[in-house]
Amino acid sequence: MPRSDYTHKMVDGVRVELSEGEIDQLVDNEAQEAKRAEDYAKIKYKDDRRAEYPVVGDQLDDLYRKGAFSNDMAAQIKAIKDKHPKPE
Repeated sequence: MPRSDYTHKMVDGVRVELSEGEIDQLVDNEAQEAKRAEDYAKIKYKDDRRAEYPVVGDQLDDLYRKGAFSNDMAAQIKAIKDKHPKPE
């Protein structure tokens, strides 16, 4: 929000003008939240991938049985990486 959008607050049902310090704090809080959202957007792909990868037990079982990733497992993992690419 633009700084000019922060002008008043309600105290016991009465509209009271915000002090400069209160306005500064609101603007700062909003900037910090925007920064957190921006930072998370850069790593969100990790959560997206984690949610769709085959369970670790299945991956380990496949490795155990085949001695390396099968084409099927490699294809599943590649499809997820393609669906949720790492931002540049």
